[in-house]
Amino acid sequence: HGSLANHIMQVLRSEIFSGKYKPGDILPAAKDLAMRFGVSAMPVSQAFHMLEDEGVVICKSGTGTIVTDCRPISAPGSVALCLKPGAHLYGELGSMVLNHLHTCRIYPITIDPAHGESVDLMKNALRFANILISIGHDFPFSELIKAKSKGINTIAVMAAESGSQQALDHFHEVLLDHPKGTELVARQLWDQGCRRVVVLGTSTMVNEAAGKASEYSMNGSAFEQCWRNMGGEMRVLAAHIPAIMQNDLRIDLAVLKKILAEEMAKDKTGIFGLRDFEAWQAAGLLAEDPDCLDWQVPVIGYGNTPWAWASRPSFPTVDWNLEATAAAVNGLINDALENKLADNRRIVIQPRLIMSPGNPQ
Repeated sequence: HGSLANHIMQVLRSEIFSGKYKPGDILPAAKDLAMRFGVSAMPVSQAFHMLEDEGVVICKSGTGTIVTDCRPISAPGSVALCLKPGAHLYGELGSMVLNHLHTCRIYPITIDPAHGESVDLMKNALRFANILISIGHDFPFSELIKAKSKGINTIAVMAAESGSQQALDHFHEVLLDHPKGTELVARQLWDQGCRRVVVLGTSTMVNEAAGKASEYSMNGSAFEQCWRNMGGEMRVLAAHIPAIMQNDLRIDLAVLKKILAEEMAKDKTGIFGLRDFEAWQAAGLLAEDPDCLDWQVPVIGYGNTPWAWASRPSFPTVDWNLEATAAAVNGLINDALENKLADNRRIVIQPRLIMSPGNPQ
């Protein structure tokens, strides 16, 4: 009876854990479960008491076996989460995923890829994990590929379809459709009458927008292709790092004004910040300069980041749709817990253009 009871307990425990039976639900009667499992009522009753000892159910005479709100705790270390918590949107997305894991009473081993010994930390974590979730593009692909080869369910959550495609094909993926996002930007500027645009970003980003493609990001090159196809013209301007502020990127107002004056002499010109940061800077600089007050240059950003919300920007932006991204990740986690993940899955999330940053609804 002991081994039968333990098997029945594990099956019921898994069904409760997966959400088939929710807090407050009454489990099927012992005689029904005995018929289901092809056993007598004794091992079913023992399984009920084993679950009650864990606090997962309460056995009440005359009422039945009731599921409590105390779900079973996953085995220690069964989930490893690779996450850079300080990254704006990745950190927020990671919080959403963590909240779901905690709701399931799963407390993952967390690894910051920025840590100097992140590879060794991951190797040690993967000795015990059966699910690996990696958010962002800073994780070591080689270790993820090894994890997948060991049968560990590996979920890669990234900003875009970036990095080595061969490497990506090894994982379950949740990706943001950046080409679609930059198409939303292009359409917004075009509908406002702009036929020319100044693209702002880091040197890598604007190089992509200028046609020097990079394997790490698609924002710049995707926008450039879409804008050119629509018949628009564009210029790029990279933020620079002042000598006294080594970690601070700044847009040069004098250079921006010069470029805008040249472009607006030809046709209506807008500004696209490949991140909200550059759009926010440009909008602020133009608003504070008396020479620019009458220019009425449309500005649009990308990212909808929390620090941009604080400034209550007037420009629209592309939102990453983090809620949909987290829901997709959590769905993969649920399937992995129920052993329903087989072939590698790719889920592409559609971003959305919002007119009121910080309030995408």
